[in-house]
Amino acid sequence: MNVIATGFAFSFAYDEKYGTSAQLSGGTDIGRLEIYMKNMIVSLISIKKQNPDDEVMLIVNTQIPEVFEKYAGMLKENGVVIRTLEYDCFRFPEDFPWSLAAFKLCVLKYLSESEYERAMIIDCDTYTVHPFDELWKEADHGLMLYNLGHSYEHEERQIMRKTYARLYSEGSDHIVHYGGEFICGIRDDLKAYAECCQKVFLRMEECGFDVDRLRTNDETVMAFAAAEYKKTGAVVEGGAYIYRYWTEKKFYLVSTNAFYNPVCIWHLPSEKNRGFLIMYNEFIKKKAFPDIDRAAKIFGIVKAKRPYPLATAYAQWVRSRSKK
Repeated sequence: MNVIATGFAFSFAYDEKYGTSAQLSGGTDIGRLEIYMKNMIVSLISIKKQNPDDEVMLIVNTQIPEVFEKYAGMLKENGVVIRTLEYDCFRFPEDFPWSLAAFKLCVLKYLSESEYERAMIIDCDTYTVHPFDELWKEADHGLMLYNLGHSYEHEERQIMRKTYARLYSEGSDHIVHYGGEFICGIRDDLKAYAECCQKVFLRMEECGFDVDRLRTNDETVMAFAAAEYKKTGAVVEGGAYIYRYWTEKKFYLVSTNAFYNPVCIWHLPSEKNRGFLIMYNEFIKKKAFPDIDRAAKIFGIVKAKRPYPLATAYAQWVRSRSKK
């Protein structure tokens, strides 16, 4: 059986030492936690709608508080399984802004030791628009991770390379920046990768977490572990199936792969407080998600509304004439 799991460290308190997400401005007040729950409703149910034969689960590290039982009920009504997993590994210090994001690595370890033939871990700010049939076939050929495509001197990748050099005095610093929103593979591959992640984390712990605390996170562990994993195993590019769309005005990044050569999963980190809440309200009202065109508009993945450059208009005219 295939399984799709969202690892979510649900730390419920109004004034907890740990935050929730740097992209939700930290903190754990009830309003932010409710946003998370609505995000998860959209994310997990959209997966189940597209993949009814796969087991879809939410894994939490604590019992869901009674105030959020209505959301848990919605997940269960739509075929999503909720499981509790003790957060007993990959625990970063509390002053790391992304500390709780590493719970997905605990989930990775758990799934790699389970009975599932294949498994995928994705974040709750994702929306699934197509079935995973091809994705599962691809996973048979190697561990699947999502390369963010950062160049060698990109700021984020530079920080990773420098951090790697602080932890490992020998060896290549050719670290690829993989996104933390997606891990997929067959059980044996996931088990081997989870062991690599554990070794990396233990190395950080041995060094007293002497790293950039603001920027070190689950992606750092994943990237370093991937470098080790590649020595004996194959990593398959996951970008054909998932893509990170930035929809902020200051960093607007979309792609034609929403429709042309489409990916299965849209990762929308800037839409936690906007698009996902609109989509949640639509689902509550209609008990179904909108068609893909409307979904793209809700999440800000739309064609630019501006006049064609003259050269583009001319090229289209030439193509139309050549077909006659």
